[in-house]
Amino acid sequence: MFEKRFFAFIAALALLMLASAGCAVRTHKGNLHRMDDVVRSQASDSSADAAQLTRRVDLLYKTLESDKITTAMTKQKIAGFFKDERDLVNFLAIYASLFRKMDFYRDRVVSYKIRDVVIEENGVVGLVRLDVKGWIYVALMAKISEIQEWQKIEGEWYLIPKAS
Repeated sequence: MFEKRFFAFIAALALLMLASAGCAVRTHKGNLHRMDDVVRSQASDSSADAAQLTRRVDLLYKTLESDKITTAMTKQKIAGFFKDERDLVNFLAIYASLFRKMDFYRDRVVSYKIRDVVIEENGVVGLVRLDVKGWIYVALMAKISEIQEWQKIEGEWYLIPKAS
């Protein structure tokens, strides 16, 4: 009798963990107000800019999925996404701190989703709404929902890190 109850308890616990795996237990929202008053670009090349920016964000977060954010190797791999060393160091400091606060297991991104990309009227500022997920202690998810600002400089998009 005890054995059946024990296995039923373990099975229920496993089902609960599977059901909650996709749900975020902790959520951080950053700079979400930035999309409220944005004036979207009406220029004919804004969709091309949005596609280019989407690819750039995708490349950055694919790197962060495969590498721990706090290593020197990751710093070297993502340096090209920032206009200068100061922005790179600020990004690493902001996200390393946020990952620890949210208890991201091993300071690593598990998944991300780009929700929206908007090119502002001036054509040189892009706003990206994205969700970044990480495991908490390997069983539960934490999610960062934020809007990032990217700036186009000489035809290339660079992340401008901002604490939220």
